[in-house]
Amino acid sequence: MKTNFELIKEWSDERLITHQAPDRNGFVAMIVEELGEFIEAKTEEERIDAMADIIVFAYGEIAKYGYDGNKVMSEVIKEINSRVGAYDPATKKWQKDKSAEAQAKWYTADLASCKLDNSTGVK
Repeated sequence: MKTNFELIKEWSDERLITHQAPDRNGFVAMIVEELGEFIEAKTEEERIDAMADIIVFAYGEIAKYGYDGNKVMSEVIKEINSRVGAYDPATKKWQKDKSAEAQAKWYTADLASCKLDNSTGVK
């Protein structure tokens, strides 16, 4: 069974989107457009749709750089799981422990290992 990244890349490849050079400004414009849709959403489903579109755009842009988005996410998840900390109700954010002891256990995502085999992405 294909991963979501593979399905999105296949869709983008068929439309020649993935074959374009990465475009930071275009990517940001698309994300801002979706954030606007999220803010204007009247229903939970409309907010979910906007968030899912952001993921689609992100996966497409990752592919343009020649990386496997599924592998990238696996590496990033390993990295965030290696960190300890606590949720701070005052800031409503999770705060990572930045002590030397905690940092010694941090994993750094190996993004170089996530390159697509037949990469046409721009470095």
